[in-house]
Amino acid sequence: NGMSFKKVDTYSFVRKLICDGNFLYVLTPKKLDRINLATADFSDPATITGVTVADAPNVPGMTEHGSLADVLISGQFALLATSRGLVRVGNMADISTAADAAAVNWQFVPMPESVGPVMQLLACPSTALETDFAKNGGSTVYALNAHQGKNRGQIVRFAVQEVMAMVDSDTLQLLPDRYFANMLAPFVRFGQYGNPIASDGAMNMFSRGRDLESNPFANILFPGLRTGARFGGFNGTLVPANFESSSNIVGIIREIASGSWLLAGDFGLIINE
Repeated sequence: NGMSFKKVDTYSFVRKLICDGNFLYVLTPKKLDRINLATADFSDPATITGVTVADAPNVPGMTEHGSLADVLISGQFALLATSRGLVRVGNMADISTAADAAAVNWQFVPMPESVGPVMQLLACPSTALETDFAKNGGSTVYALNAHQGKNRGQIVRFAVQEVMAMVDSDTLQLLPDRYFANMLAPFVRFGQYGNPIASDGAMNMFSRGRDLESNPFANILFPGLRTGARFGGFNGTLVPANFESSSNIVGIIREIASGSWLLAGDFGLIINE
């Protein structure tokens, strides 16, 4: 009683919200803002102002036509998925205290055999809290590197070290998944476009929406998948669900309390029990 939603007119086309400590991060296709929850007055949305810590045209490799797709934030550290690839917080920088985007000093992260855009970032921290991915000993992060126009998609894996003092060159490291000797390769190639992906650290899934007459599907990647395997996304088992009358799968998550998987799309919501 007495509570209500209020519209914050500052933002539109919001893609993601992250609450980390006293800060709310708001991601749109063109910028990432940090709002101090300790001082923001949500009873009067017109007074809410955020610090822009990423501005799409000024992110490394981007132009005015580029866009931001996803973000992971944990304390001082952050990863940002863009239409040109992956960027991270620069060495000695702190996204939670940066006065502006320049102070974050975003750095481009090379990826092997990149197809261009990074569509999704997926963290697997030990606590199951996404905002802990650079805390409590670090974690593994999956980057979905996919291009719908080229009909190509792959997952690239990174190891994230716990940020003890400041971000440095060892904070983010590409995991050495190999297909050819002495050559870095993606964790798995789909052989086609795929989006979204999901993982609980043990089981991995990828999906794809309708492609002309091809129905949407979700595939459980084979548990013994050899890293770097070419088109290994098909060495698995299809999720036993009927998507024939649907067009899009928009989200796959693991429900922590029961262990069930949930899939969402224009078909509604399905759960395995």
